Amino acid sequence: MALPQIKWLINWLKEIDIRRSLMKHAIKREFLQMMGTTKLHGCYRLYAGKTYGHLFWLLMAISTGVIFVIIIAALTKQYKAGGVRTQVEIVYDYADGPSITICSHNPVRRDYIEELKRTTNFSNELLMYLLHAFLRPEQFVEMDIMDSLLEGERLLQDYMFTHKNFTMESFVKEASFKCEEAFVQCAFEGIIFDCCNERYSAAVLTDLGYCLQFDWNKLSKDFSSSYHFGSVHGFQVMLDYQSYNEIYLVNYTGSRIRQPFLNNFEPGFRLYVHDKDIISYVSSEVLVVSPNNKLSAGLKPIKYHFLDRSKGGTCRNAWPSALPHNFTYSSSACKVTCIARYFIANCGCIPLQYNVMKEGKLCSPKEVFDCVSNFTEIASIVHNLTYSPLCQDCILECNAFIYFTQNSIIHNILTSLGEYMESLKQHYNLNYVRNNLAAVHVFFASKKYKMYSQSILSDLSDYLSKIGSDMGLFYGASVISLFELILVLFKTIWALASPSRAAYLKEKAMKEMERKLRIEEIINEYFIPNKMIGHSPQTAKFYPERPTKDGLCHDYLIHNTMCSSSDYQMLTVESTKKVLLKNNVQLTNNLRFVHDQSTVASFQRSRREMNRMMSLALTPEQANTILEAETFVDSIYVPLRRDKLLSAVGGNNSEQCISMV
Repeated sequence: MALPQIKWLINWLKEIDIRRSLMKHAIKREFLQMMGTTKLHGCYRLYAGKTYGHLFWLLMAISTGVIFVIIIAALTKQYKAGGVRTQVEIVYDYADGPSITICSHNPVRRDYIEELKRTTNFSNELLMYLLHAFLRPEQFVEMDIMDSLLEGERLLQDYMFTHKNFTMESFVKEASFKCEEAFVQCAFEGIIFDCCNERYSAAVLTDLGYCLQFDWNKLSKDFSSSYHFGSVHGFQVMLDYQSYNEIYLVNYTGSRIRQPFLNNFEPGFRLYVHDKDIISYVSSEVLVVSPNNKLSAGLKPIKYHFLDRSKGGTCRNAWPSALPHNFTYSSSACKVTCIARYFIANCGCIPLQYNVMKEGKLCSPKEVFDCVSNFTEIASIVHNLTYSPLCQDCILECNAFIYFTQNSIIHNILTSLGEYMESLKQHYNLNYVRNNLAAVHVFFASKKYKMYSQSILSDLSDYLSKIGSDMGLFYGASVISLFELILVLFKTIWALASPSRAAYLKEKAMKEMERKLRIEEIINEYFIPNKMIGHSPQTAKFYPERPTKDGLCHDYLIHNTMCSSSDYQMLTVESTKKVLLKNNVQLTNNLRFVHDQSTVASFQRSRREMNRMMSLALTPEQANTILEAETFVDSIYVPLRRDKLLSAVGGNNSEQCISMV
């Protein structure tokens, strides 16, 4: 191998060694600096520990680190799982007021039909056909009435052709009971009000035609200053069934049929107590009261407060994008709207049960039958909404009240009020009251309700809080500590990747070493010999004035050291006023000293230089060397303590003497 190549190899190895030395020094410096500043537990133990102590604390740090990582992994898994926690709470407060929907079991008034027969060619066959509109669509699947439906549809089309204003919608609306006829008297908190006032009640379309719906919150706002509970409060209404208005038909034997669908209609009224945003007949309890009875319903509300699907729950607060609406979202309204649009898309009309939103034309019985027969999947959708992709988004609403009731029924109570009933209307005799009138009383049973609420097992804030608590438990760390570690790692990688950075840190360390030595030289000029440091200070001994060739000098001894005119030319001017009682001798006040301006100026310059040095900032290693102490310093920069220096300063080159007590 040629000599130049050998030299190059030697130089290359030297450069590698130098670079390794620089990187080692840079990494050591960064980590030592971090150990002096960080609040992480155990860092100084690892740094300052000896052989066995160092191994012990290293083992402890590794063990706690492993446990910490395991806990973090478990918390992360729980956070990503997105579980939901459900809790039950008893809330001792008033629940929101419900909506009360009241329907008559007589969906078609006899007097309306009689008027049609009297003024038009309306027939019983057409009436029988139109009554099929109150059947649910799935019930048509089990019926073999194709021929009768064909004949009824022909009669309907002929009648509609003759009478242009007659439609299925107008028939349902006009045939339904009238508020003025069915509602005798209404009261809230004992205050009687107009049942048909549009502020408190509104006509709503249901599967029984048009019903009347009352708003509890509006009633409470106008007739009660606060919420009340108990059987003496609440909403009360007296109803008139009007049995004379029932329609009846004659079957093939000539026998009178009171009503055509006994499984659907029975004498009396149907009552729904439900949340104001929920479709009453779709998802709420059904209460029934018959004539000559009083129904008392004590409300026991339950509130559901669930998590939205966007937050990991299974409910929603807004309408699906495929079913936009201006109404408040509810699961029941969404399901009805979904099925209604499915019927519109396939059949061009909507059955009565699903036309709550009035989004399309009302189907005739024949149209419903044809739609169910031609589209077999409609029957499946009606029974199970999951068959329709459009309806799968109609999940439960996130906030709703469900009003369960505790019911009691009293028989023959209205017949005991014969005179009072006759005062309301003359035809309210005992027999009429027994066959037609019914009463309903709805009230809150108690001032409390049960609430089911959901919360995420571990959301982001909870996840970070648990990590923070575990960091504090194992390492005493915080977010600032993480940034300290990131900064140290960044500087370490920088020193490893950049030789210039390592050289800069080495040069900086050399300059700091030179600076430390220079500081030590300056401070040593003011330090008293080591043998005098640590002795307890003694009381200064004053000697009387004595004449010298240089003038008058007052000598005194401090720390057993004499200051005379032959050694020092000048003492600083101080106004000392002290009284020492020893052997009944009183020292003279206002000691006089000889003034030398040049010596005073020299001392002041030395004093300023010492003050400048006392404001210097030192690293822990420098401070420990200068102060000769083996203590750990929390801060990376430690200012010299003025009092320690002043207590140790005694003289400078035998030219100045600083008097201290």
